[in-house]
Amino acid sequence: MMNTQTYPTETAASGAGGLKYDNRYYEREEAHHARDRFWTGFFLSLILFFTLNPLACLPYMLGWRYRKSDVPRARKWGRLSWLMFWATLAAVTCLWLCAIIVIPIAVGTTVGRRDAEAAAAAARQQQQTPP
Repeated sequence: MMNTQTYPTETAASGAGGLKYDNRYYEREEAHHARDRFWTGFFLSLILFFTLNPLACLPYMLGWRYRKSDVPRARKWGRLSWLMFWATLAAVTCLWLCAIIVIPIAVGTTVGRRDAEAAAAAARQQQQTPP
């Protein structure tokens, strides 16, 4: 009988203390790793962009980049840009909190559930085929 397990499990056919592996498990894990790397890079680049972008505006907000003739206009835009700065800072803070707290917890529970399902499947297989 062919081994259709998706996780490495000890089987009666694998000899004393040996493991019989199914390649599909490794292929699927590689696909998961590639997907996780993509999304990690994607979110990190977004977070870095939204973190560094407001910093580029700081000289304008602090009034270091205005000529004397621009002062009345600069005051008007200065108020607006400070509002935008704080709004962006709040958004960046939320993004960082998600990146540091929410996303790892979500990924951890998903991986934990997958591991628990694998352990349950291995236990069922062990019960069905006693040594």
